[in-house]
This record gives sequence, structure tokens and C-alpha cells, in this order.
Amino acid sequence: MFDGLSGGQIALNRSNIKYDTYYASEINPNSIKITQKNYPNTIQLGDVTLLDEEKIKKLDKIDLLIFGSPCEDLSITKSKTRKSLDGSKSILFWEAIRIKDLIKPKWFMMENVASMNEESKNIITNAIGVQSLKINSAIFSSQDRERYYWTNIPLDDLPEDKGLVLQDIMETNVDEKQYYKQPFEFHGWDKKVIATLKLNCHDMGNEYIIH
Repeated sequence: MFDGLSGGQIALNRSNIKYDTYYASEINPNSIKITQKNYPNTIQLGDVTLLDEEKIKKLDKIDLLIFGSPCEDLSITKSKTRKSLDGSKSILFWEAIRIKDLIKPKWFMMENVASMNEESKNIITNAIGVQSLKINSAIFSSQDRERYYWTNIPLDDLPEDKGLVLQDIMETNVDEKQYYKQPFEFHGWDKKVIATLKLNCHDMGNEYIIH
């Protein structure tokens, strides 16, 4: 659900997890176009709000359900105006729970922003039925990105932080049109955040960009 560019299939393939059928629920036409180009066997189901019991009964048995419902109304970037799970986008979480209850998958995993307030986290925990786990993507990559995960998949201990920085994953021979040409403060190639942009927005917009 909320498949985007089909990050679920990317993760499954990179993890060498085999699957027979992949259903995707997504409404953005460009995202769907890219997904179908990369994974042409994807079966698109459309809008989550239109997935009723009759349609779900026609699907093959679903073993794994993955979703990250919209975070815009939960994120700290809207801390002064956010409506949390009552917001017009993040309220779609309840559609995900409705579909989860209809499908009854063997395994499920949900993720969302770690900057949500405690009340929202507790509501999600109670609705989904398992405790949250906070994981920072920095353990696996150069990106500092904390997220909450809710899953019934048994997990081993998380690996140690690999200490990756942006330079470790940067592409070489990038076309000059991709360069960032506005003023920025450079911190060093060996830093997690190698540059800070002078943007008039929340700090999350001030990281990781340099040519």
C-alpha cells in the first residue's frame, strides 16, 4: 500500500527474497509508470480507499503486507499546523488498518516518521497491535533518517553502525547540470553532513547536498 516507486520490491529484490505476485496500491501516475517500467509484472490495485472486501477476496493469498501511510500530517515539519491522524493525508492510516484486517496477512510491516508526537505513536501502536521500533537509516547508509517501524516479523539484533558518510555512496562523473550552484557552507568530505544550505525552512532541508 502507498507503493510509490515500489520501494517494497526494491527491498525484496536486494534482500534476495523471492515472491510470486506483487500487488501495489498507488494513485500517482508517474510513480505507477516508473514501477511498471522497472517491474512490469506488478499488479496495480489503485486507490486504497476503493479496495473493498469484494475486491480483496479476488486476490491471491497475501503473505506480506508492507505500508507507510502518508506522513505529512504527522511530521515535525508541520509541528505548528499538523493535524496528526486526523489530517487529510495521514488519516489514510485507518484505510491501511482496514485493509490489513481484511487481508489478515501472515506478516506485516509499517513505517512512518519518528518525529510524530507521542499520542499519534500510541494510537498507531494500539491499532496495529505491536510495539514500535525506532531505527535510524544511518546504521545502513549515509543518511540520518529516523523512522518508527511496526512489524510482527521476528527481528535479530540490529547491526552496528557502519559509519558511512555521503562520500562513500556518491556517484562519480556526474553531469554538470546536476551541480548545486547556490551558496553553501562546506563541512568536509569525512562528515555525515558535508554541507549546509542556507534555506529558509526546517533544518531537514539543510543537509546532504553538494556537487
